[in-house]
Amino acid sequence: MMHLRTAYNYDRDEVSKNTALVCDDETLAQQNFKDETDLNIMIRKYGVLPVNEVNWKEFDATVIPRDYHDLQNMMKEADAAFNALPADVRQAVENDPQKLLELYDARIAEIKAQEKAAKAAEKSSVDPASAVDADKAPE
Repeated sequence: MMHLRTAYNYDRDEVSKNTALVCDDETLAQQNFKDETDLNIMIRKYGVLPVNEVNWKEFDATVIPRDYHDLQNMMKEADAAFNALPADVRQAVENDPQKLLELYDARIAEIKAQEKAAKAAEKSSVDPASAVDADKAPE
């Protein structure tokens, strides 16, 4: 005769105790690698520290998608913008948007360095001999 299991004739806890996997063996996990896999230690090791303060005056939350649909629309717009670039530009970065962004960031850093060098050269190019002392009477 076959019995149906019901809440009244079947004890789940008892069956779980009887069929549970119990591992009383010594662990085989190698603890000598635990520091190499600890995310906090890796972050400190490579100098990436968390930002303690957020400048909320410069924070732009309008670019954060509100939901998955908005995210997908933003991805489609980004793909369309990249594909709208001239073919030679896309070929120069091997059709990789990430390489385009890296090239753009490198170019911006180069421009800023040139501007900084120009300002430094401009400051050092002032001829101190041509400066007139306002306290002295003209000769």
